[in-house]
Amino acid sequence: MNNVIIFLPENEYKNWKGYLYGDVFHSKFGTAIYVYGEESSSSYQYSPHYKCIGEIVIEENYIVRENWLYIQLKNDCIEKVSLYPTKICSFIVILYNRNHIKRSEWLEKVKFPENDILFHLIRDISIIDKQLGFVISKMLPIFKRSLYFFQKTWLTPVLQMSTFGLHLTNTLESFFLILNNFIVKINLSVAYRNYILARILDALLGQIIILYVMSYTTSSEMFLALTEFQECVVTHMKNTVEWLMGSPAGFKLNYPLNNLLGPFYQFHISLWWTFLKISNPILSILFNCFLYLGNFGFSFQVAILTDLLAIVSVHIYCIYVYAARLYFFQMKGLKILFRLFIGKKREPLPGTYESLPYTTEQLLFGTVSFTILLFLLPTTLTYYSVFTAIRIILIFVGGILTRLRHFMNIFPMYITWLWFFNPIPLTCTVRLSNKMNYLSNGILIIKMKLVSEGWWNTVTMNIPKNVKGPDDIEWKKLTSDVLTGNLIYPV
Repeated sequence: MNNVIIFLPENEYKNWKGYLYGDVFHSKFGTAIYVYGEESSSSYQYSPHYKCIGEIVIEENYIVRENWLYIQLKNDCIEKVSLYPTKICSFIVILYNRNHIKRSEWLEKVKFPENDILFHLIRDISIIDKQLGFVISKMLPIFKRSLYFFQKTWLTPVLQMSTFGLHLTNTLESFFLILNNFIVKINLSVAYRNYILARILDALLGQIIILYVMSYTTSSEMFLALTEFQECVVTHMKNTVEWLMGSPAGFKLNYPLNNLLGPFYQFHISLWWTFLKISNPILSILFNCFLYLGNFGFSFQVAILTDLLAIVSVHIYCIYVYAARLYFFQMKGLKILFRLFIGKKREPLPGTYESLPYTTEQLLFGTVSFTILLFLLPTTLTYYSVFTAIRIILIFVGGILTRLRHFMNIFPMYITWLWFFNPIPLTCTVRLSNKMNYLSNGILIIKMKLVSEGWWNTVTMNIPKNVKGPDDIEWKKLTSDVLTGNLIYPV
């Protein structure tokens, strides 16, 4: 006995009294009949892809046709289903909501097998919604020229080095893709709608913060406070180096090396502070420009804050690089010289070693070098530990600002509202549930319902592809880099 699965529009069929139009699909699991609409005439061209496959009947006295579907209604309910020839006698009626399938964005993106009965249903119900394409197309050249100005001009290298510049370029690129997508598809996806609303909320929040801050201070006072903060950072760094040149935490460091590293680091701190004093007028103009551009939104203010943090801590990064490189090469030298004591030599093939008899001169020179590096290690390690700790703190502060900026880009207010009150556009899964038991003539009626994923999965699914978030922190690699002296970069 073969199964016949009939897809029938929910609630719509109750008012039908004519011929049924749709499609028929045969598979090894049975026959699937898709009913998409109803017309009064059997010769009506409902769609070039669909054909007349049956009719709605009220009474049992009807003309029998071969391969013709008959659905008999009584009191707006399915009383009987027939399909001739009569050897097919097991019917399953699945009631679907046409509007829900049309409005669902993710259901059509689910990769169903081509022989799946749901694949044909979702494919055949197309989304038809065309509006405003002409008006939006007039705005596309403006964004294209703005994007070209920031991507293809002499400003490009400068913008690539600035968090604010990258954020501005990515924002223009996102709006360009949104307009282009709207013109092509004549519709905006949920992800782009959420992005637009997030940008509007971001701009409003930025304006509120600017108005609140400006009610208590002025731009000149803010720049003066920033200059005082820079001076405070420089003073604390000098005090830290002086503390390391003494006996930090009671440790007795190597005196010659300590007197070499301490003044070296102090010189770079003083050099950076001198540069800040000389460039103070230029920095004041740039700060006022950044403050004005902060009106674009809170995420732009966070990007500016990230750049200011990088400018204030440039000397810290330089000192960290010096300490890290010194520690790295010292540890590498100790590792190489340690092979003298076990009589091994590294092969060109990675990770392979071979035995090698060393001469007396080689052993003597290697032992002396190993001893020198080993006894200088506590001093190098002390400087490296202090500046690496400061570097890690700055990296994590920058990482928090980066994630805050990304969160403002994808702020899921619109998606959350849809998920709670109108989840149909977010649905991506089909759930079948029994609407009633078997009828007397062997018909099983099932209701097809579209359901969405959990809230967080829905949010991550609806992030625009061009909005790139920060990479996940690789804790294992970060720990390894800190222990071995490799440079650590922003996360």
